[in-house]
Amino acid sequence: MPNVLPFRTLNWEGRKIKKDGTSSTINLYPRNKSSRKIFMNAGFTEDGMINGKVRVLNSDHNAIAFRESYFEDTEEAFLDDLEVENGDIEISEFTVKNAKDTNKPVISSYDYTKEDGMDIISDKIYFSPMFFFRSTENPFKLEKREFPIDFGYPSGEEYTFSIMLPENYEVETVPGPLAIALPDGMGAFRYTIMSTPNMVQLKVVSEINNAIIPALYYDSLKEYYKKVIEKMNEKVVLSKISDNGHTESAAGGR
Repeated sequence: MPNVLPFRTLNWEGRKIKKDGTSSTINLYPRNKSSRKIFMNAGFTEDGMINGKVRVLNSDHNAIAFRESYFEDTEEAFLDDLEVENGDIEISEFTVKNAKDTNKPVISSYDYTKEDGMDIISDKIYFSPMFFFRSTENPFKLEKREFPIDFGYPSGEEYTFSIMLPENYEVETVPGPLAIALPDGMGAFRYTIMSTPNMVQLKVVSEINNAIIPALYYDSLKEYYKKVIEKMNEKVVLSKISDNGHTESAAGGR
């Protein structure tokens, strides 16, 4: 689409050649953030099976990446890869809108199920409210880095999850909120969660505002991702409600 170059061409600077033969350099890195918005409804049973619906909107370079992957092979192969990437979920009712209309965000939707999606210990259930969308490993492992970190383009991710609780369970604890930022406005992460008697609602916003981050910020970036991944993997704890309406302990009392 106009002003959205393929990822392979985002190489610092290009040369703009005019009709009269004169030329000038031009910055190839995009200024607008490519976005990815994920909406998910989830529910689960007492034996640990998760099921629900996912809707994903990708724009600009994130849309290019989706389309390249989607059209690379058959839809069946694409779904096989998507199931594996998302922790061996089972996908059904998959649809894509605007797959070839590059002027609009590409929208994918699907239903999913996953067995053993949480830990059940005695009368408690433990699960990450980000489920299979959470990151588990810091991509920055070096002690030092001499070269800039090239993200390719500015990007933003937004997760909005609604999680229905199983019957006879109530929320015991939820992760605390978190808001952190990289120096000089280069990125930010916000994690907000709230619970009601039958639902947990999660909103996560993650932004990388610069395509290139200088190496002098590597330590800050590494620590930033460490905190982000720790927060993504914190657990909600549910406790079973006894017949008399009280939360049971492991021994069966209150």
